[in-house]
Amino acid sequence: LGGVAIAGALWYGSREIAAGALTLGDTTVFDVVDVDPDGSAIKAERFLTTIPRLALTELQEMTSRGDPIVMVTAYDFPSGRLADAAGMDIVLVGDSAAMTILGHSTTVPATMEEMLMLTRAVTRGARRPIVVADMPFGSFQVSDEDALRNAIRFVKDAAADAVKLEGAGPSLSRVVAL
Repeated sequence: LGGVAIAGALWYGSREIAAGALTLGDTTVFDVVDVDPDGSAIKAERFLTTIPRLALTELQEMTSRGDPIVMVTAYDFPSGRLADAAGMDIVLVGDSAAMTILGHSTTVPATMEEMLMLTRAVTRGARRPIVVADMPFGSFQVSDEDALRNAIRFVKDAAADAVKLEGAGPSLSRVVAL
């Protein structure tokens, strides 16, 4: 089912709070046991929670209220999880991964396949933040049709919520096409 099991012990003052969770897709099953200092269990609970993706309309509302919108770059499942746990609103899967993860001297060598793989990993880890995939060089410059086809791949194959492209002039027609 593609679940991720998490288990651990937490302390609150002199009381141990033992917690475990199993995540299956967007649903998390929590088992929580409040343990007395002498080791006897006081309370046990099981509950389900679904963590929805932040809606684009919520970002608009945050802007209207003047609330800060927090964004970070992530390149893999662990950094996506960390961004999620830290309460990020947006996570960018940047083509800078070509340099920071893949060891290239520029972002130009990043391929669609590499960026799709990295985006898939981040979207599995970042459940609440909006995930934005950076379209790599060559994936949108040739034509509006290429730009649209590759943007659809990010959304369909990698579960990205949005795509980012850079440029001006000819790139403006790509934005309109998307």
